[in-house]
Amino acid sequence: MKVALDVKKYRYLAACMISGIALSGCGDSHSLTPSTIKADDDISSVSTISFVDLDGPKVQAIVVKYKDTLTAGSVNLNTYNAYSYANLAQNYDDSAAATRNGLNGAYPAFAQQTGTPGAPAYVYVNSTPTIDSTNHTGAASGNYVIIELNTNYLLADAVPYWRAGVAGGIEQKAAITLADDVTISPSTTVKSNYVSDYYYNFAPDGSDNSVYLDTVLDDTSYVINGITGYKLYTDAVTPSYSGTTSNGVAITYPNATILSMVAGTPFQATHCFSEYDGQYHDVSLKYSLFVPADYDASKKYMVVLHIEDAGGLGDDPLISLTEAQEAANYASDRVQALAKAQGYAGLIVVIPQIPNSGQSVADNLTGNEYLPATWQLMDYITSTYNIDTNRIYASGQSMGGMQLLDMAAQRDNYFAGIWAIASQWGNNYNKSASYNGKSYFTYPTDGTIITNPNWQNWYYSISDDNILATNMTGDATATGYWNQTQTLFTSLAGVTIPYASWDPTTTSETEENTLLSNLLATSTKLGIYWDALANGSHKMTWVYANGITSSYDWLLSQTRQSEVARGKLNLSGSYANGLGTDGYNSISY
Repeated sequence: MKVALDVKKYRYLAACMISGIALSGCGDSHSLTPSTIKADDDISSVSTISFVDLDGPKVQAIVVKYKDTLTAGSVNLNTYNAYSYANLAQNYDDSAAATRNGLNGAYPAFAQQTGTPGAPAYVYVNSTPTIDSTNHTGAASGNYVIIELNTNYLLADAVPYWRAGVAGGIEQKAAITLADDVTISPSTTVKSNYVSDYYYNFAPDGSDNSVYLDTVLDDTSYVINGITGYKLYTDAVTPSYSGTTSNGVAITYPNATILSMVAGTPFQATHCFSEYDGQYHDVSLKYSLFVPADYDASKKYMVVLHIEDAGGLGDDPLISLTEAQEAANYASDRVQALAKAQGYAGLIVVIPQIPNSGQSVADNLTGNEYLPATWQLMDYITSTYNIDTNRIYASGQSMGGMQLLDMAAQRDNYFAGIWAIASQWGNNYNKSASYNGKSYFTYPTDGTIITNPNWQNWYYSISDDNILATNMTGDATATGYWNQTQTLFTSLAGVTIPYASWDPTTTSETEENTLLSNLLATSTKLGIYWDALANGSHKMTWVYANGITSSYDWLLSQTRQSEVARGKLNLSGSYANGLGTDGYNSISY
């Protein structure tokens, strides 16, 4: 009769054979001792579960898959060393880039942290590669170990590349005992879903960001929660890109984006005027689009146009979905519920992906061809979907918010509300004038892109708009220009923009929402409000701003009708500080 070999005996014999010991030397079954398996051999894969946090993509959990079945209690916080963007070394080969990013030899740097960034917070066995978000205890047995990481920290600068933000790796530093007394010995190597890769970002202003990162090339080895409802419209879908940087480093990139999210090709905008060269251009505009999964053409929807900062420029639409948290927030159940509470079927989100060549670097808001291209994209979206044109919103940070403030003057009361984060108008009264020695060209008023005859008088054009300006007092440019707007409105029209400031590092989220709600409840003739967060840097503005959920509540409660009913300020007269004279409510100046 054939007798089945029990698991313990099989493992021991297998271990003997692998190590080259003759079976006769291993003894009979009565002399068998517990066997050992190497973790390097038993770990079959490592993947990550990520999300878009306030400061960019962040690993929430590392999933370790074993070939053998583990039991609950066989792993704990001391079993693994865990690695993610929070503690992986970033090696800059350009000292100027390191200094410019505030690294000074140490990276990453953190603005706030609780405990150790990226350290294991919960470790447990599970039968599926998912997080047990309720109990953090998993299952009685399974092939997966879930290592939930501490994510309660804020990076002092944005993650330079989303593929670095989803990187995760582990070392099994303690032995694990299986149910049959077999031991999985500690690792001798790091098991991960990343490889060492060279990241090179060249901006139009000549700056670079050259660094060796641990990046993920395998799109099956991670998930990014919060943005899966977006569809990408891009033609950058080639399997890889190889080339050489200007400082001679060979680089190879994976496919430009997550191919499973691609739904179509870029929007083709035509005859787009640029103030940079006075020429018309055809623009192939990549973008991301969120449409609620249950979209019903018989029902009305709100829409928001969001544009990222210059740090979010590039050819991959996923950059704008992960560089900051707005995209994930707009698609969230909470923000979608804000639209539904007002009788709408949901909120549609449009996010153009501006390439590096489209960066607007002039603080006087000189527009390039990507501004009219964005208008054409919005016309396409609003004509394709059943959108209430009285509830079109806009938000943007830094360069993105500046573009939207420029657009707000071109089509009078087009946006029902604008949230401008770390953004400002650039004190350009006459857009045909020169700036920094360069002559710019005046936009042709074609009746399609520019519908407001007074659009060049920005202060007058937006004086009846609903605008929430959020910046940090340490951002000298944004603070200075909003102070200028404040002075102009006060001097010429006798009205004051309601203002409040607080320190986001010492104020809780609940307190911040209360402070902002109190500001927005201030009685005023204006629809413009200004919250300036204490100290801080330009780039940290949107990190802190997105934690104040009342900003989203305010934005989606604004209506175009309230702007029309309010009317514009009378800004005729002499401006006290010599920055202009007459005609702030006229096309002439």
